Amino acid sequence: MAAGRLYRLLQINTREFVGALCRISLIAKLAREHDNTNVLCILGRFLIREEGIEFLLTFFEIEFK
Repeated sequence: MAAGRLYRLLQINTREFVGALCRISLIAKLAREHDNTNVLCILGRFLIREEGIEFLLTFFEIEFK
């Protein structure tokens, strides 16, 4: 439910924010590469700390194509 609320919030400000809800690091990579995403949403309840750090590193290393 919270993810749906966040998505609606991001839809309101589409000119400033593009968000991606990521469950695996591949999604973070693809969202950054193809959609130029600038907001990374991570499901913290279902991840361990190392996975979250991997998502962040992947997200910040990839450039928009």
